Amino acid sequence: MKKFITIIFILLGLFPLSAENKSITITNAGLSPFYFVVDPEELSGIDPAGPVPLYGLVSEFFNGTDRNIVFRRIDPEETQTVKNLYPGDHLIVGFFKKENASRYPAGVFGVTVKYGTTGVNYILHEKPVLLTVNGNSGILKNYFISRRNEFPVTAAVEVMAAASFTAGSGPPYFTLNYRGTDSVHTISDSRFWGTGGANLHFFRILAVKKGIIPIRLESYTGFLDNVSYFLYFYTVRNTKETNRYTIEIKPLFKGSPKGFIVLWTKGIKNPDIIGFTGTNGLSMYGEIDIKKIPAGLLAFHSKTLSFDLTSCYFDEAEGVYEEFFLASLQLTNLNTLIVK
Repeated sequence: MKKFITIIFILLGLFPLSAENKSITITNAGLSPFYFVVDPEELSGIDPAGPVPLYGLVSEFFNGTDRNIVFRRIDPEETQTVKNLYPGDHLIVGFFKKENASRYPAGVFGVTVKYGTTGVNYILHEKPVLLTVNGNSGILKNYFISRRNEFPVTAAVEVMAAASFTAGSGPPYFTLNYRGTDSVHTISDSRFWGTGGANLHFFRILAVKKGIIPIRLESYTGFLDNVSYFLYFYTVRNTKETNRYTIEIKPLFKGSPKGFIVLWTKGIKNPDIIGFTGTNGLSMYGEIDIKKIPAGLLAFHSKTLSFDLTSCYFDEAEGVYEEFFLASLQLTNLNTLIVK
């Protein structure tokens, strides 16, 4: 099957989910710490959706001289709740503190809080970048030096594998399995491409932390319980090597917002459960217990380790599934796989 090109890295965007009354919840899904302030006085009365060129005003805000502004920080993969917001419109202004960079991607968005209604939960991404701000001038000049103890700079999250996919793109072909027989077809013949999570927005495996391998992914269409993602592992890319280990990620199970992650080993009939998943709207968070990874796979940490990522839609009633190749990815930071 011809493999289409994917863009490796991360995206910036805001996706509302849910939250409690008179509050907003922000999750930093980026790879760098996000610093922000709520309702800065210099930008009071600004409507983010209005005709005023918002990013020009935000740029002027960061170029200002007020050195007393204190930003809150959300570390990568962290969620924070901003409480006690009065009913009405609010503005969140901030930036991603990228390591070893002189300019930082800015983020700005508006929130409306009403009596008797829930607030909004935002998942924050770093790209596309619409505005960057100078970290060596304006209100940020010497900011991290003068507040080193209060706001320590956090290193970016280590990533073992990542890929992002543009909306509307897809593989040229897919594999159709009908009652045990495989055949290859053009993507225009697919019944399920673009359905229930078959097409992803991004996929990410983070470095091991406290014995857990975090997995993050986001779909353009949400998730259905008949969609799975497969990771076919290889140590060396050649025609003689066969795929021995395969990880299956199932975001949902029988209508529950939670699912599981299993490891299939060639020659063994039943898979081993190695982790679990949770979904929230378009996003899925998964965790793999590294202690449940077999020694045979962990032994590859000193070699070249890569995998093919696919999505699969299974129609149990008709005994048919469609599998879509998404990307070939190589794992980095493999030293974190070593169990200590």
